[in-house]
Parts: sequence; C-alpha cells; structure tokens
Amino acid sequence: MPLPGLLIEYLVVGSMALLWILPLLGIDVSGQIELGSAAALAPTIYILGMFVDFIAFALLSQLPTKKYSIKHMIRLAVNRRLDLDKNNNCDSTNVFYENGNRNSAAHIWLSLENSHLFNEVKERSSRDRIARGAFINILILWLLSATAHSTVLIDLTNLQWLAASIFSLLVWITLELNSYRFELRVGSELKSRKVEASS
Repeated sequence: MPLPGLLIEYLVVGSMALLWILPLLGIDVSGQIELGSAAALAPTIYILGMFVDFIAFALLSQLPTKKYSIKHMIRLAVNRRLDLDKNNNCDSTNVFYENGNRNSAAHIWLSLENSHLFNEVKERSSRDRIARGAFINILILWLLSATAHSTVLIDLTNLQWLAASIFSLLVWITLELNSYRFELRVGSELKSRKVEASS
C-alpha cells in the first residue's frame, strides 16, 4: 500500500486510541492542545495506530487460528454463496492471494493494466483497515470503562458500549464483505485478460 494511505490510516486509528490511552496514563486532556504539541505527537500517534492495527489484524484475521478467524469465515461465506469453492479454501478463488499470502504479481499486473481498479482495491483496503481499528478502539474503551478505577474520555453505560462495539464490528464485516466481493470480480477480470494476453 502507498505510504500516504498507510500514514492516514495509522494516524486516524492512533488518534482514536488516544481516547483510551491518555486517561490510562493519567494525562489530563481536558484543555486545548497547541498546534506545535499536536504536531510533535504525530509520530507517537502513528506508532500507536500501527500497534492497534496489529491487535485488530491478529484478533480478526488470525485468532483462534487463521482458518477459524472472523475474516476467514466472512470470505468462506462469500465463496459458498457464490458457489466458488467446496474445499473451504478461500484463497483458491482469489487471484490476489496464493497459499494464504498476498500475490504481489497480481497487484503489479493490475496496477499496470488498470490503475483505476488498482486504486479502488487499495482504497477499499484502507477503509477496511480504519474500520477494524475503530472496532478495536471502541472495544478497548468499553473494557476500560467497565473497570472500577478507570476513567475514559467518553462516558457511556455498559449497554451503550456494547451497542457501539457490535455496531462497529458490523460496519467492519459489511465493508470486508464488499471488499472481498469486489476483489473476486476484479480478480476474475484479471484472469480473463491474462488468458487473452497469453493466447
């Protein structure tokens, strides 16, 4: 992914994480922050965003195992609905993946063949990353608000936090579903063009 995309994603996710990490560290944020101080915080926010994104990736794509992760189940449901694969192997139907790993050759081919579609795939990936980071941040805020001695910047009841967590998870699932369907359509077109080019 291009650096500007990752930069924005991590800054957005890291900024959301400040809602729980600053009170956790006992830092008073009730007053205004000067522009110079905010700029100095940018590298820290970026690293914090990377950390939260790693937790989100592990929780939604790798746990309890990759095969039984939420992300795999979403893709498996799409494959079954489209009647693409009977062997529970999501990657076999997606040209952008090979043996569970990103297929760089397919991304390079698409960037050369159709830059508009390539950018669309990247923008969807960026949107999905922000959504999964938002879910993890909201989940952490809820868990911290439930502890007896924790004060978070947003004061909600447990039921409201539960609703916010479920809503943010459903938003990520919806975006992930749409992105995966789009990847399959683009991948199918990419395969047919590669066949035409080789014949």
